[in-house]
This record gives sequence, structure tokens and C-alpha cells, in this order.
Amino acid sequence: MPRRKLVWKLLPFYFLVCVILIGVTLFAGRVLWPPEVPDPDTAYSQLAHLVSLGIFSLLMALLGTTILFFIIYRINRTLELTRLGARRFAEGDLEFRLPVPTSEEMGGLAETLNQMAAQLDDRISTISSQRNQLDAVLSSMVEGLVALDEEENILQVNRAASSLLGIQPGLVIGRNLREVIRNIDLHQMIRQTLADRKATEREIVYYSTEERHLQVHCSPLRDSRRETIGALIVFNDITKLRRLERVRRDFVANVSHELKTPLTSIKGFVETLQDGAIEEPREARRFLAIIHKKVERIQAIIEDLLMLSRVEQTEETGAIVMQPHPLRDLLESAVQTCSNQADEKKIHLVIECPDFVSLHCNPALLEQAVMNLIDNAVKYSDPGTTITITVVHEASECRITVQDQGYGIDARHMPRIFERFYRIDKARSRNIGGTGLGLSIVKHVVQVHKGTIEVESKLGSGSTFRMTLPQYGQ
Repeated sequence: MPRRKLVWKLLPFYFLVCVILIGVTLFAGRVLWPPEVPDPDTAYSQLAHLVSLGIFSLLMALLGTTILFFIIYRINRTLELTRLGARRFAEGDLEFRLPVPTSEEMGGLAETLNQMAAQLDDRISTISSQRNQLDAVLSSMVEGLVALDEEENILQVNRAASSLLGIQPGLVIGRNLREVIRNIDLHQMIRQTLADRKATEREIVYYSTEERHLQVHCSPLRDSRRETIGALIVFNDITKLRRLERVRRDFVANVSHELKTPLTSIKGFVETLQDGAIEEPREARRFLAIIHKKVERIQAIIEDLLMLSRVEQTEETGAIVMQPHPLRDLLESAVQTCSNQADEKKIHLVIECPDFVSLHCNPALLEQAVMNLIDNAVKYSDPGTTITITVVHEASECRITVQDQGYGIDARHMPRIFERFYRIDKARSRNIGGTGLGLSIVKHVVQVHKGTIEVESKLGSGSTFRMTLPQYGQ
């Protein structure tokens, strides 16, 4: 309590002490200093003796109460400082220390409070350090982690889980998982884990901003006494793995199909020739021409596969020879290779590139990539149109753009056009002689050069392929 309130409460006690001291003093005065026998006729001497005793008693009472007030004041002041110090401890200021009084009792209390504050500060620092380490570990995990209680309320979510599941940790803590994540397979796993007290593992498909394949491991969450208090869910994103498996399956199927189709045709025409058509020169020449065309197609597919394999090996090993090379010479060589096909369709090829630009690259691979882009543009453009090859050079990168006025690409095909053997229009691609590997080769060549490739296209309005390559000089 404040000091003034304690003094006011002790004020009656002060008066009582004063009365007691005055009475004791009067009694002592009468005993120690008895009055002389006065003259019976003289009352003044008696009155003077009483006044002197009263003054002496009052002085003794004032002295006693002053000493008592000083003692109480010191005790009150020490208690007030202790109270204020305890309040600072309660507010979290554990580095504050109480002054230690000289009295044994109050000094022991102050020292005990100081020791308590030091121990609390040390334990809180330890807990904070351990929590920071745990938060750092959880934030650094690639796997997503969600902790639940027995009611399936969310206790903890790490950064990877929030990214995988598309949730915000600050908004979901304390909420039920069923309200936040709507996935029947996941809910069944959690119920099974909480019911059986055993770990379960399953692959689920989760739809958030995109389709994700997640390997989910759900195990019981136990406390220090090994009692189950909830469930711990660990998510592994295997979307890329499943996509690679799909691409591999599609690649095997597409290679088989691409090679089987011309081989079936060749086999049929050979059997026809064997059955007697070889005796008819005109039909035999027509069949042989078709067989030759099919063989050229098989050869083109094999050559592109070998090229793609070499580029991938170069990308994996990093064994690629880079050298400064004039970019205009490289583009002119690629245009010259595609000029015959362009002339047949009366397509005009235009190069817009300064003569002084030199790019640090592998000339053979980059020329192959540019040639594939030009070849695709020629194949999928109408006769009489223009294909423009443009180079823009900046301080740290160089952009090579191939723009045509062809058929364009539908938006639904854009994410997959760089996959092997992926065709937008399979019938048209085979009729014009495409192998389905050209853009895949371009993508890997750009990756070998640590660059990026972008596509801008609209159905019926042409396409623009842009390669951005770093590390070039002049």
C-alpha cells in the first residue's frame, strides 16, 4: 500500500503510544521526584510541580513517538521498494535488482526476490533460445509440417506447409483442420491415426492454386509422458516426380508411336513390292519414294534424339566449351540453313542484329536452337508472310527473338509445348515433317547457357519465342 495510507492507519496507534508514554512518565515522575512537602497555605508550589511533570512527560512522549515513527518509516520504505521491485519483475524486467537492506529479515527477502528474478530470467532465456531454434528448424524444413490436437485443431504450421497448402499460419492457428483444408483422404488419415494411435502414410492429390501430389505421413503427437495429445502431419511435395514419371511414360509411348508408324508403312510397301508391284515400274517408283520419305523421317527422329541426348549430357556434366562469337554470323548461318524451305513457301526471313554484338556461347548449340525456332516458324506460317529474328543487347544479357505471323498457339497448349514429342496438331505436324523434338532441344540448349526462354502467342496471330542469355561481350 502507499506510504501515506499506512501512516494514516497507524495514526491512532501513535496517539495511544503518546498517552501511554505520558502516563508512564507521570507515574515515574511521581516516584522518582516526589514533591516536597509544600506549605499548606501555598497552592502555587503544587501547581508548578505538576506543570513541570507534564512538560517532561510531553517531551518524553514526543521523543518516543518520533523514534517509533522513524522505525515505521524505514520499514514502510523498504516494503514499498520491495513492492515496486516485485511489480517490475511481474512486468518482465527481470534484469532489475532490489537494493538489499541492512536488516537481516528484509535483506533476506530482497536477496530471495533477486535470486528468483535471476533464475526466471535464465529459464526464460533458455526457453526463448530453444523456441527460436525450433522455429528456425521448422522454417528451414523442405517438408510441410502441421501439428494438431486431439480435436483436430491446428497447433503449429511451418512455412513449407503454408506454401504447399496455400494457407496463412497467422489465420489458421486454433482453427479446425476441416475448416481450413478440404480433402477427404487427408481427413480419413487423421481420424485413423487418432483412433488407432498408429502412423499412417498415403499419397494424396491436393488442389489449391494448382494440382499437387503430396506424400503424407501422419503420426501420433505425444507429450513427455508418451501420452497422445494429437497428430503430427508431414507433407512431401512429389509433384515434380510424378510429372517426370508421366513425361517418361509419354516419351516412351511417343517414341514407340513415332517410329512404329513409318516402320509399319515401310513394311506394308515392301510387302506390296514383294507381291508383284515391283514388276510395275511406275508403281514401284512411287512406293520407293514413299519408303524413302519414311526412312528420312525415321532418320530425322533419331538425329534429334541423339542431339537431345548430347545436349542433356552436356547440361548434366557442364562440359560445354564457351567462346565469344559474333551473333550476326551465327544468325545468318541458321537462316541460310532454313532458306530453302522458306523460299518454297515464299516466306521472307529478316535479321535485325547489330554487327558489333558478340555473345559468349557455344556457337554450334546456339545455332541449332535458333535454327529449330526458325524451322518451326517456317513450317507453321502461311506462304508470303515474314519471320523476324531480332537481337536486343543490354548490360548483362542478350535477348534473341524469333517472331512469325503463323497459326499461333492456343493457351491450353502453352505449358507443354517444350515437352518431347508434344504436338499441338498431330496430323499437321506429321504432314509437314516435324519430329516433335525441336522445341525440347531449344529448351535444353538455353538451360545449358544458363538462360531462359519465353513464349508469347495467340491463336491465329502468330508466335514470338524469346531466348534471354547472360554473359555476352562486345
